[in-house]
Amino acid sequence: MYQQIPQSEIRKITAYKHKLQNKVFYWIIGVLFTLMFVCLSFIILDQVGYIKLQILLKLPQPSMALVQTDIITMQSQEIESEIQKLKSLFHETLIETSKLKTPSIDKNNYEYFQLDNGLKVLVIQDSEAQLAQAALCVHVGSWSEPDSHPGLAHFLEHMLFQGSKTYPQEGYFQKLVAEAGGSTNAYTRPEETNYYFKINNERILEALQVFSHFFIDPAFDSNMVDREVNAVNSEYEIAVSGDVWKLMHLIQIMSKKPVGRFSIGSKDTLKDPMEALIQFYNSHYSANLMSLVVKSNYKEMGKWIREQSDFQQIPNKQTKKMQSFGMPLKATSQYIKYKYLSIRLIPLFLIKKQNPLELIANTIRSKHSDGLLDYLVKKKLALSVDAGTFLDGNGLFSFFLVEVQLLDAEPMKVAQAITGYFSKMMDEFFTEIDSNEVIQTPYLENLWTQYKQLSLAQFNYLDKNNQPAVQKLSHNLNTFDYKDVFSIDFLYEEFDPTNIYNYLAELVNPSNMLILHGNQNFKNLLHKSALYRLEYQIDPISDEQITYLTSAILTKNVKINNSKKQQLPLTLPPINQFIPSDFNMKTLCLDSSFIQAPLVFKSKEDCIQHEHEYENLNHYPHTIKRTAESKVYWKLQRQFHVPQIFAGVLFSTPKSLTSLKDKTLTQIFNTLLTDNLNIQLSDAIDAGYQLQVLTTIKGVSLELYGWSDNFEKFYDKVLRSIKDLNYQQFAQVMQKLQLQYNNIYQDKAFKVAMTEYLNEIMLSTYYSPTFYLEELKRMDENQLKDFQQQYFKNFRLTTFFSGNILRNEVDDLVHSVRQIFHESSYFTNEESHQFNVKDLKGKSIVVAMKHRGSDETDLNGVTINYYQIGHRNKKNFAIMNLIQSFMHNHAFQYLRTERQLGYVAMMRFVPLGCIDGAILVVQGTAEPPHYVNQQMQEFLKQFHTVIKNLNEDQMRDLKLGAKSQLQDKDKSLYEESNYLWAHIKNNNIVLEEREVAIAMIDDITHEDIIEFYEKVFIHKNGKLSLQVYGKGLKLEEKLLDEEEVVEIKSLKEFKCSYTLSNI
Repeated sequence: MYQQIPQSEIRKITAYKHKLQNKVFYWIIGVLFTLMFVCLSFIILDQVGYIKLQILLKLPQPSMALVQTDIITMQSQEIESEIQKLKSLFHETLIETSKLKTPSIDKNNYEYFQLDNGLKVLVIQDSEAQLAQAALCVHVGSWSEPDSHPGLAHFLEHMLFQGSKTYPQEGYFQKLVAEAGGSTNAYTRPEETNYYFKINNERILEALQVFSHFFIDPAFDSNMVDREVNAVNSEYEIAVSGDVWKLMHLIQIMSKKPVGRFSIGSKDTLKDPMEALIQFYNSHYSANLMSLVVKSNYKEMGKWIREQSDFQQIPNKQTKKMQSFGMPLKATSQYIKYKYLSIRLIPLFLIKKQNPLELIANTIRSKHSDGLLDYLVKKKLALSVDAGTFLDGNGLFSFFLVEVQLLDAEPMKVAQAITGYFSKMMDEFFTEIDSNEVIQTPYLENLWTQYKQLSLAQFNYLDKNNQPAVQKLSHNLNTFDYKDVFSIDFLYEEFDPTNIYNYLAELVNPSNMLILHGNQNFKNLLHKSALYRLEYQIDPISDEQITYLTSAILTKNVKINNSKKQQLPLTLPPINQFIPSDFNMKTLCLDSSFIQAPLVFKSKEDCIQHEHEYENLNHYPHTIKRTAESKVYWKLQRQFHVPQIFAGVLFSTPKSLTSLKDKTLTQIFNTLLTDNLNIQLSDAIDAGYQLQVLTTIKGVSLELYGWSDNFEKFYDKVLRSIKDLNYQQFAQVMQKLQLQYNNIYQDKAFKVAMTEYLNEIMLSTYYSPTFYLEELKRMDENQLKDFQQQYFKNFRLTTFFSGNILRNEVDDLVHSVRQIFHESSYFTNEESHQFNVKDLKGKSIVVAMKHRGSDETDLNGVTINYYQIGHRNKKNFAIMNLIQSFMHNHAFQYLRTERQLGYVAMMRFVPLGCIDGAILVVQGTAEPPHYVNQQMQEFLKQFHTVIKNLNEDQMRDLKLGAKSQLQDKDKSLYEESNYLWAHIKNNNIVLEEREVAIAMIDDITHEDIIEFYEKVFIHKNGKLSLQVYGKGLKLEEKLLDEEEVVEIKSLKEFKCSYTLSNI
């Protein structure tokens, strides 16, 4: 049997190896230093000569109407190549001393360096991190793979997880990470492949050592090829069975290679892949194309990576990054129809750079009155508009898309409005254009300054929850300058009106447009892709359509020969009044008195000295008011150092909202209110304020979040919008809800099964989208008005405020609610707010069904085995947290890796209402759901043996990993506040359950785990096997021993008056 080499021995061997290398290094360094300066002198002279030649010959520069691009000359490529070669000759690279741009509230320590093999490394030391994280990005992806094996880069990603020559034991890395409370993942994109994981800090060095050998000596075990090809094929089957990937697939159809190459991989494209796999790895996986980011609480991580880790052994093959291959599209000015569930329009533009595009996208997304969305809604053409870049981040080109959810199938009217909006931007942004200069308007300068101020504020107060993940940082480190890896996605730094003009000049031209029009009702389309299972048709945009689109271009800055000009009533966003300027943190120590908290300080000096101590000791919200009318909770929270406020407002109704009619009316009201708020508060939303309108078992819940500066104005405006609800968009809201309910089944099948089918079966008052669609037909505007009037005539108010807010400010905000609504809110004849959950005790039930969102080509099956646990108690909660990651990783290994039943394979503990349970989930095409059910039972038997054989070391690792996850602090004010508010609004005031679980874990014995496991999974405490068949599969009801098919309505029920939080 393979035995792991002790880490102490590995460190000794590594240290000795470096001593030998250092002896060789020092005697040649003088010679190499001289050589470097000689070579650089020639290179610089050569480059200067080229620039002089360009000036003397007066070589033409790009015209202003073209989008500027960073085209690298052959000379600069040679410079970069020579510099990299010279750098690689040195054994050590000096640590970068330039300042990394980080948020002002960021307390982490950073260290950047390059190893002698060219591997770029960023080390983040976070003293509060309970879990360590690491990511390694390789600057090669599917666009670099050979035509003979499409999907090879993705397949390589899978194979690297299967072991190395140094650590050949199957599943060794995954087992190591799982036992230490962590997880692993990876993704393959066109231009890169990214591998990442998280693990308990105590095991991070060991994990990094194993991880490094992915890229040093991968095993490429031929016995695992078929298995991983099947795994890749399962991903392909999932991707082509839904609508999520259709846009990407259309772009591939419309493009030349490499963009046009099939990239996921399948059984058909990955036949006999081993030789091509090894060649691809040897050619492209080079240290100079890699970047590593490690985040942990280990202070000596940088030193360890340089001196003791094996990352230095990753070979540097001097592989060059992918060079520009020109613009990918075969043609533009095309109108593409394709089968898609919702009616969707996507004008798509090919762009070469992306920095100023965020300003253009923000302007399009703005929901202000008479903006693009408001115009389309008023014209009953659309329900939503979004904009942004697509296939960006590759350094070569980007698509800019505007995505519109259509109400009516009139795509050219929508495309005309978009063209007109680009034209409006050109007029509002620029005064005049001549051959030498672009002259911007004060409006553009103010808009840019506004976005710059906001982005800087958001970046400076970027909490840990919103900071780039390690995999994103590793991508940035491989793409941008080290100093910008944090800030590149946030800051507006260089104002370049010429670039903005050039982009708009491209965007306003319909000849640069692709119009992708999706609709499920399209019939007799000319093309059908068997590979992508996609029906489509491509037609050129006609001259008549071009004339129609250009009729909206009225700008004086672009010359268009069109006599049929049409003025569209469109406006750009006004200058924002909600941009924050006061970022001061509040204090309890006011001059007047010290009554901001229950603790009374002796003096102002005493308050200043002890207020943060007081704050640290008071983890949970204070109940500062509790009457028949209202309950008010408050928590002064400044430990995240962000000048922001979270507010939760629950309007509880005395009437139970469990009937289909009441639930439908509540959903209509919430949607109409959200649309109202998005328009009336568009400036606040653009300034970073957030709002959500949600439904709970007790009524309508508002969640507001934003800067403490102007928060009172934001809060007041929200409440007045509720009081004076505008019904003009009622018809559009009804159409939006119809589309929303129709679209629910188009998500990935396993997600639909988990969120819809399981709830339909287990919750007595849960209604399927079909029921809501029927009920919507019976609703009218008058019914909603009556509902609103009755609802806000008699309600109880529950509020929670957290963040940079004082108690007297909370009192003022709560009082304003009563002032605005002017209604009595004493409850009379309060009904019970309850819902029921089916009781499976002693039952083993099978429910087999067809997936409602599939078609006859769908061969996917989903199996969800649900095991009911019962009401939550402290001990069970601790055990669930203790074994969840461990059990999930074993389930994934058995069901996905060994049995190859599907790409999606998971285990989770999940609550349904007030009842805890566990689920095993598999989606795949390899075997039908009834067979997967059988394999799940086999897994539970095998894992039973694993549980019974746990030794002391494994128990210690499990406890350490579970406690690390539970102790991992909330990373933002919003995350913490949302957690607390979820408990308050769902009537589950057990706020300290994580702390209780941590305390309980130390007392959990091996016997406790065995007893829990056997009760839930072995002794048939209560099981439901939900088996969902794609319409291309034959539905079969094959039962295992003790399983039965029963009438669900006949089951007993648990009564729930609260909702549990997730594990």
